[in-house]
Amino acid sequence: MNDAILIAAFGTTVATAREAYLLFDRTAKERFKDKEIRWAYTSLRVREKLARQDIHSKSVYEALTGLAKDGYRRIAVLPLQVIPGVEYDLIVKETSDFLSTDEAEDICAVVGKPLLSDPEDMRRVARALLDNAPEKREESDALVFMGHGSAHHESDFFYTALAAILRGFDERAFLGTVEGELTLDDVVGQCKEAGCGKAWLIPFMAVAGDHAVNDMAGDDDDSWKSVFGRAGVKAEPVLRGILNYAGIRDVWFDHLEQIKE
Repeated sequence: MNDAILIAAFGTTVATAREAYLLFDRTAKERFKDKEIRWAYTSLRVREKLARQDIHSKSVYEALTGLAKDGYRRIAVLPLQVIPGVEYDLIVKETSDFLSTDEAEDICAVVGKPLLSDPEDMRRVARALLDNAPEKREESDALVFMGHGSAHHESDFFYTALAAILRGFDERAFLGTVEGELTLDDVVGQCKEAGCGKAWLIPFMAVAGDHAVNDMAGDDDDSWKSVFGRAGVKAEPVLRGILNYAGIRDVWFDHLEQIKE
């Protein structure tokens, strides 16, 4: 019985952001030396754009099919999603669709948990975020984490819960989302109320991809950096995804340990 791990990420078209995926891949191979490790990207748009650059990637369904053809029968699917939201649901569906095919008759494929799954995970993640705060941060500076968010999915509440945990650990640590209930206006107001003259803008996403480069750190009038600046709070973007944090990688790997056998 061969074992394999399929890491399912959203994917990114930002070349520098892919370095974080490579780091995660190297770390996973060091920790799970006897396992075959492969990747899938859930975003069709990302896969198509990468294909035009002659970079070939697979969907979860395609990657599972490839593993089956290569003789792997026990497959752990590790989702590099933050919450059990839309992308996580897609991973579960594609895995289920694959398992319903004839070639999957004798295969066991199990999807693990996303990053934020229970209170202990959230506390570990919050600690890891704060432990990796910029060294140049002054006591009065705010840490503003930008998550993706999913306003129309019930799992968006995980961001609200994590925001409360962060504030419990550090009264100047805030979390907002691009597409969730915790808005940019919310975190700007919180920073001003806390008397913060400077905010470090940090992605709460696996990699510092398009959202981080453009929505957070871009020069457009509606970027987080620009909006904070107009509000009188100096913004300092940090283009570093959370896959770069060992403490957060460990949470995902621990989830993998729970399903790999």
